Amino acid sequence: MNITRFTVENATDEYNAGIYLGNGVDYCNISENTASNNYYGIYLRSSCSNNLTNNTANSNIWDGIFLYSSSNNNKLSNNTANSNIWYGILLMSSNNNTLSGNTANSNNRAGICLSCIFQHPSSSNNSLSNNTATNNDNGIFLDSSSSNNSLTNNTANSNTWNGIYLKSSSNYNTLTENTASHNYDGISLWDSNNNNLTNNTAYNNDNGIDLCDADDNNITCNWVAHNDERGFYLSGGSTGNNISYNNIMHNGELQADGSYHWNFYNGQTDPVDAKHNYWVATTNETIDPSIYDNEDGKGEVTFYPFETIPPPCAPIPELATIVLFGVGLLTLAGYVGLRKRF
Repeated sequence: MNITRFTVENATDEYNAGIYLGNGVDYCNISENTASNNYYGIYLRSSCSNNLTNNTANSNIWDGIFLYSSSNNNKLSNNTANSNIWYGILLMSSNNNTLSGNTANSNNRAGICLSCIFQHPSSSNNSLSNNTATNNDNGIFLDSSSSNNSLTNNTANSNTWNGIYLKSSSNYNTLTENTASHNYDGISLWDSNNNNLTNNTAYNNDNGIDLCDADDNNITCNWVAHNDERGFYLSGGSTGNNISYNNIMHNGELQADGSYHWNFYNGQTDPVDAKHNYWVATTNETIDPSIYDNEDGKGEVTFYPFETIPPPCAPIPELATIVLFGVGLLTLAGYVGLRKRF
């Protein structure tokens, strides 16, 4: 079934949606529709293997696009979900979906969220690529044990709190070639383990990469630069992480001795290995003043051996601010029966 070029607005009664696909309504093509100023813009409940392409779902009371209750194997491409009161795109207990080229800006909660509602089942094995999530509360947010998701080449800038945020046992996710800038935290992992962060860029945030009670993550080949307070910030017993071959540069406030407070901040009693990273500085004596450790009972950061040139695996952002070397209702199948964290 094809649903194309409809405009559905003002379906604002509770649980109503501009476009609704219910249980067993599968294999639909939904394209070039406008579903704005409704309770939900586009709502799929237990509806699978649909294609949603080039739709606009803005300014809805709850979510722009909502996939719920085993809405699996759907493809969402080049949709716009802006200025919704809750989430731009929300997946709840929905797996094996592909989200690519979508825009989710200026939503009151997260731009794109996987299982963000408290005590709801996880959303796992989803692929998110080439999406943009800016000017939201959080940009891209994985919560409630949402695991084995792939995030590639997404842009999450200018969000109030986190650009990309993994929380509450969101484990075994892969983050590759994403950009997070002008957020409070660029990339934040809270109580989330065994994730792989590679070739991401975190710049001009308050904190570049923030780990709290996050263990055994692989964080390599990332560009962490020009963040206002800290490049890396570890707290809450974050242990066993592989933090290596990253470019960690010019984070925090420049000091009279040429160091930065802080390129790396260990705010926990546990020690941290941060070997084989590039710090611009090339001696122990010039790197050490930019690392907060061994103070007020905090654990030591081991940074030697270190790299003396930028690791070739890390991305080089094409950014002027980065200086490299110190420089109605349509319904199918029934009725729609500072540190702040969400």
